[in-house]
Amino acid sequence: MIEVHPLLLLFMGELLFVTTVGMVVMVVLSILKKRRDRDAARKLIERIKSDEERRKGETREILNEKYGITDEPLESSTVMIDHAEKFLYQTIINAYLNRDADAFENFAVDFESSVAPYRDLAIPEAGVTVVHKESQTARVQEIEVDESDELKVLREENARLSEELRITMDTMSRMLNEYASMYGGGTGADLDKEKMLKMFQAEAAQQEAARSAAGMEEASVEPEAVEVAIAEEEIAPPSEAVSEPELDLLVEDEEIKEVGELDEVDWDEVEQDILESQGEEVAEIEVTTEDAAVQEEEPAPAVETPAVEPPVEEEVAASEAPVSDEVDEPEGLELGEDLEQSEEDEVIDLDEDEVIDLDEEEKQEK
Repeated sequence: MIEVHPLLLLFMGELLFVTTVGMVVMVVLSILKKRRDRDAARKLIERIKSDEERRKGETREILNEKYGITDEPLESSTVMIDHAEKFLYQTIINAYLNRDADAFENFAVDFESSVAPYRDLAIPEAGVTVVHKESQTARVQEIEVDESDELKVLREENARLSEELRITMDTMSRMLNEYASMYGGGTGADLDKEKMLKMFQAEAAQQEAARSAAGMEEASVEPEAVEVAIAEEEIAPPSEAVSEPELDLLVEDEEIKEVGELDEVDWDEVEQDILESQGEEVAEIEVTTEDAAVQEEEPAPAVETPAVEPPVEEEVAASEAPVSDEVDEPEGLELGEDLEQSEEDEVIDLDEDEVIDLDEEEKQEK
C-alpha cells in the first residue's frame, strides 16, 4: 500500500474545495445573467405588443397621407410592414439571448427582408398623387393666411433692423479704414487727412452759422428800446439830448402831478432842470465806464458814485424850507470830488439861476 504524505492530502483537499466553490459561483452567475437577459427580452416583447396598435395606426396614416394608399392596399401594406418589423425584433432578441455569432453575421439578410414591404409598396397613379400635392399646397396656403399680424410686424422689424445693422457696419468699416490709412502712414494718408480736415471745417462752419442766427434773433429784440430812446431825444433840446438809450429816466406819476400844478410859464424851467439832471447822470455813467476800463488795465481803488435824488423831490423840499435869495447846490451832487480821482476830470456845473422859487409862486397864487 502506497503511503501519501498528510500534507499532500491536505493540499489536494483544499484545492478540490476551492475549485468546487469557484464552479458553483460561476454557474450561479451564469444563471443570474441569463435570467437578467430573459427579463430584458420579455420586457421588450411586452412593449412591442403594447405599442402594436399605435405603430399600425401611424403606419396606416403615413401611407394614406404621404403616399395616397387607401382601402385594401392600405390594410395589406400595413400588415406586411408590421410582420416585417416583428421579424426583425425576433432576430435581434434571439441573437442576443443565444449569443449566436452566425445569426449576427447574417443580420444584413434579415434586415433586407424586414424592409422588403416598404420596397414593394403599390404606389397609386400619378393623378392621385397630383391631387394629394394640391391638397398639401392648399394646406400650406391656409397656414400662411392664418399667420398673425404680430408675426408679420416682427418680420418687418427684423428686416429693418438687419438693414440698419448692415449700413452701420459699412460705415464703421469705412471709418476704421480711413483712420488706419491716416495714422498708419499709408499711401493715401495725406488724402484721408485732407478729407477729415474738410469734414471738421464743415462742422465748424455749421456751428458758426447757428451762432450767427441766434445773434440775429437777439438783436431783433433791441429796436423797440432804441425807438423809445429816440423819441425822448426828439423831445429834449439838441444841445442837451441824451446820447445813450439806456438812460431814459422818466418822472414818476406823482411827480408829474405835482409839476402839473405849476403855471405854463414855469413848465419849461422844470423840464430844463430835469434834462440837466439827466445830463449829469449821463456824465457820471460815462466817467464810471472810463474808470472801469482804467481799472481793468491798472488796478485802482473803486470809486463810489453818490446817489442822485430826483430833482422834483428837491424842489418840494425847498418849498417847505424858508425862502432864501440864494439857492445852494444840492449836497448829494458832489461830482467834482469823485471825478478828480479819474484820469479825465469832467465837472458839470449846475445853473443856480434856473432853480424855481416855489414860495414866490405860492404867494402869487394866493
